[in-house]
Amino acid sequence: HPKGEGGQRWVHLHPDEEITPSHMFHWTRRFLNWNYMCGECHTTNFQKNYDLETNTFNTTWTMIDVGCQACHGPGSNHVAWANAEKRPGNKELAYEDLGLQVDLKATDSPVQLDACARCHSRRNGLRKDYQYGQPFMDYYVPQVLTDSLYYPDGQILDEVYVYGSFIQSKKFLQGVRCTDCHNPHTARLHTSGNALCVGCHGSPPSKEYTNLKDMDYDSPEHHFHKKNSPGAQCVECHMPETKYMIVDPRRDHKFQIPRPDLSVKLDIPNPCNSCHNDKSAQWAASKVDAWYPLSSEKRMAERHFAEFFAAGQAGDLEVVPGLIKVAKDRAQPPIIRATALNILSRSPSQQALDTIASSLNHEDPLVRYEAVKGVSLMLPGSLGAEYQRNKLSLLAPQLKDPIRAIRSEAARGLTDVPGELFDEAQKQEFEKALEEYQARQQAIADRPEAHLNLGLMYQNIGKHALAEAAYKDAIRLVPDFIPVRFNLAHLYNGMGRNDEARQMFREIIDLEPENGDAHYSLGLLLAEMQRLEEAGDALAKAVELLPDRARVIYNYALTLRHLGRSQEAEQAMHQAYTVDPTDPAIVHAITVFYMQEGQWERALSYAEKLVALAPAAPGPRQLMQEIEKELALKKGRGQHRIQ
Repeated sequence: HPKGEGGQRWVHLHPDEEITPSHMFHWTRRFLNWNYMCGECHTTNFQKNYDLETNTFNTTWTMIDVGCQACHGPGSNHVAWANAEKRPGNKELAYEDLGLQVDLKATDSPVQLDACARCHSRRNGLRKDYQYGQPFMDYYVPQVLTDSLYYPDGQILDEVYVYGSFIQSKKFLQGVRCTDCHNPHTARLHTSGNALCVGCHGSPPSKEYTNLKDMDYDSPEHHFHKKNSPGAQCVECHMPETKYMIVDPRRDHKFQIPRPDLSVKLDIPNPCNSCHNDKSAQWAASKVDAWYPLSSEKRMAERHFAEFFAAGQAGDLEVVPGLIKVAKDRAQPPIIRATALNILSRSPSQQALDTIASSLNHEDPLVRYEAVKGVSLMLPGSLGAEYQRNKLSLLAPQLKDPIRAIRSEAARGLTDVPGELFDEAQKQEFEKALEEYQARQQAIADRPEAHLNLGLMYQNIGKHALAEAAYKDAIRLVPDFIPVRFNLAHLYNGMGRNDEARQMFREIIDLEPENGDAHYSLGLLLAEMQRLEEAGDALAKAVELLPDRARVIYNYALTLRHLGRSQEAEQAMHQAYTVDPTDPAIVHAITVFYMQEGQWERALSYAEKLVALAPAAPGPRQLMQEIEKELALKKGRGQHRIQ
């Protein structure tokens, strides 16, 4: 890859892995092929031209490189201008006079950022065509700062390129753009070393941007390292480097102040210890506190959003108020607020839902997009008419959003709302936006997940034949794509085609014998089919593979009970209770079990626990009263015999 002693060379990207034909990264698989992963950003005028019926590509491009038209758009009008016999003499020309489609020098910095983000971002595409100069989220959706891609503080983790980091920065909020530092035609820096940074961050500071301090940053009084040493370089502290693909180092464009204190709390990297790797994070944090005591006091007084992001993604509901605070903080860049909404949507909190709903009309499209996703997730139509009406009232206005990504996501979210709840205007807007969602999937028809998404959409709107066809397309493309096989099995079950559903679960188990969810789903299906012995065997295997899933053990216990294996059922119920003592269904099952066995004292003990779990619900109290009545009768019968 890079030029070394022997010139360019090939480098194995996964030297520690055995890449067999069954591995997703193998060259014969479709997950990392050039047509999907590479071509759009490494050519000019790329056309993927995938044909689903024949499962083939007829990909074309104008040139294998990033030419002028890759950024400026079609150049025929510019060529016509250049070839014209009569052109204005020395008159200063407006950009549009040159026949170019995109003014990358526009005073509005997002015009340039959107053009660069097309390739310099981790994003998902929305359509096959691309119109130069249009809003980024009419064609792509950037990924937010979630845990598989970024560290909780927003540092780069996976290969996320630049855009998602840069739009976290104060530079982005101040209107800094890519070409302020980079030559747009070579991508090289305008100058080397600290000279580039002190061009703005110096004494005096640049007048182009506000809120810059008048300070000599290129001095030991600021960086506390020997002049001209690696630690004295701005980028070493504020743009730490991560190496991708073995040989490709890239710098983080968040421009973050080093926070080794977060490394102590969250076990995440910091630039201090990347050099001083023989020292602890606590050592680095103490050094920073000693150098910048005022900043240290501020850090102690305020919790960083990273702490909320880390805890929220780990399932800690206690940080919901902190996430709400981040989501509402207008001082935070939009991508950070959007990430807070993404994490909040995993919480069942009404406060979280209210915060997400209040962000549906935010001025930034990424925040609106995550708000739409959050409402869709937190108000599943499967929970009944109240949820459906609430979801419709919140998402129907988003069907008219000026940004395509938001319209199509709102349509996807509304597919589980019955059509009769829409008024005529809403129905028309929904159908138009749903066509955009379908186009989004058809743009990546070479990927199995596109057909999974289409299948879910068709299934939600009751077009089961189309859903089945879409799921089968996904399986045809990638036979071992397990998620779509689950969906097809559940579709068969919902259509009453249980033998086909059973066969599909068996096929999943053949592909992945240790897939506990497949054994669990098969067991539930067999129980529904009254094949209880087989159900018991499948659920026993599921319990073995999923010992921490209380509901799996609970359903196994119920099956054992139906099989008349009461002692084993009792043991399984207690095992489920040990795993999750807060699940009312499990506590209710144990209570009823002891009632049926005539063990009223034990039944009362669990009935009391059930009341404590659901104090406002009438059912548990009625159950407890029934048990207490039976115990009183039992006690009365005992006294009568004594007399």
